[in-house]
Amino acid sequence: MKRKYTQILLLIVAALFASGSALYATTLKRQPGKRVQTARILIREDGYSRNSLSLRKGVPARITFLRQTDATCATEIVIPAYGINRNLPLGRAVVVTFTPKRSGEFTFTCGMNMMRGKLIVR
Repeated sequence: MKRKYTQILLLIVAALFASGSALYATTLKRQPGKRVQTARILIREDGYSRNSLSLRKGVPARITFLRQTDATCATEIVIPAYGINRNLPLGRAVVVTFTPKRSGEFTFTCGMNMMRGKLIVR
């Protein structure tokens, strides 16, 4: 008799676990974890530390720009396709956040359009 109750109890626990796991999986599909793609670009006398950056479409991007020299015209960062124009104070990290909405290649430049790089969105 005790064995029968133990088996029934185990079946109930297994059923609750299975239904709870299915509910958890459904919740994860509806509310995916927050993903953010990050990158760091240094501005030096010879230009950007990275001239191109690959990004995934639809995933929020967080790019940190750090100007390390005063001997450059790159005192601001401009990303025309996303309406971004930010000052880059010397020695201070500036974080630019946006979500790439369409695929393609998009430029980022200094304020004078002399230093150039590109964002490749796939």
